Amino acid sequence: MRAIVMGLALGVSATGLGGCASLGLSGSPAAVTDGVLLDEQAAVGVELAYKAARMLTESLVKSGVIRGDLATRVAAADRRAYATVRAARAAYAAGRSTSYTEAVLLAQGAITDLLAAVGRTGSMTA
Repeated sequence: MRAIVMGLALGVSATGLGGCASLGLSGSPAAVTDGVLLDEQAAVGVELAYKAARMLTESLVKSGVIRGDLATRVAAADRRAYATVRAARAAYAAGRSTSYTEAVLLAQGAITDLLAAVGRTGSMTA
């Protein structure tokens, strides 16, 4: 019985990653792990960058530095940044690597735009 279980386990482990090639993944467990780790790091980076930009924005709004037309522009930039971060989350959760990479790049650009809009207050230095 033990030999049968070991034989089945060996058979499953030998073919388990064979389907990864059809998903665009390498058959190597190390390559798959490296790709997943990089995706997770990009996800965390985008989330933290947005949170930092959002905290800065909220602080400047609460202190009255951002108001009027600038507040409108900053709010639009913030909505766009948040939407792109949500799109990156959804693409990551779905495991779509191509759309995930594109979503992360869009999120990074939107966060940069948000910081640029906030930087128009004169409170940030270059």
